[in-house]
Amino acid sequence: MMRFMAVTLCTLAAGAFFVLPAHSESNTIAPQNFVYAQSCHAPFAPPSAGFAIPGRRDLGALADVEQVWIDLSLFNNNFRPDTFIGAGPFTPRNGALEFQWDNLDPVQTHYYRLNALRDGVWIELGRGSFETINCGVVEYIECDIGHAAGTQHVQFGIAAAFSSPERPAIEQWFDITLFSNPRNPILDNGFPPGTFMGAGPFPREGTHFTWQGIRPGLRHHYRLNVLYAGMHPGWEQQYSGSFVSLDCGNLPGFDPPG
Repeated sequence: MMRFMAVTLCTLAAGAFFVLPAHSESNTIAPQNFVYAQSCHAPFAPPSAGFAIPGRRDLGALADVEQVWIDLSLFNNNFRPDTFIGAGPFTPRNGALEFQWDNLDPVQTHYYRLNALRDGVWIELGRGSFETINCGVVEYIECDIGHAAGTQHVQFGIAAAFSSPERPAIEQWFDITLFSNPRNPILDNGFPPGTFMGAGPFPREGTHFTWQGIRPGLRHHYRLNVLYAGMHPGWEQQYSGSFVSLDCGNLPGFDPPG
């Protein structure tokens, strides 16, 4: 797949990033998901999101559109003027185009829509939202393109454990769960037995680990535990957090490689 251009979105305030055409938003077709990946260029760097711009195969009756634009906002306000920025124009080809939007705000819900221009009329192709990853523990997330279940894989950064001669770290384990605190869905439920899955053991020096088969569109909670020996032996939780997996459903079709 080709990478075409990159646009930055830092802390978004009122005011367009660059001049956008007026969108009439008429002749709307059914919404479709367009975000297929998130990635980090470095630890704790701003995350990027990969968009799949639909090609003529996906557009069907709208295959003769002249250009496509992406609008992106941090505000859930139906894209009021001067509260979003845009990227484009994209000229549809047969299969989907890949576009990387860089320098997004981490751990923030981003709202997007795609619009197409045909004969001077703007047509909305669909809209959605996604929560960006933190680029610390969660380093990469990508839809399993073509997988019927819409699953995805996520890469985690397992940091080095604190270790001392008096209390050496032996190994690390990474746990993940879909169970949230009933009073606050952003928090986990404490990881009681039988409600989570674990991966490990990982070396105390740290590593990178990819978890396959992540379910789409759900908040996943994680934690890292370290086993210590010496003084005060036993398990100790190092950190916890969460991320929201991508939708991954009904993505536009990329051309096969080659």
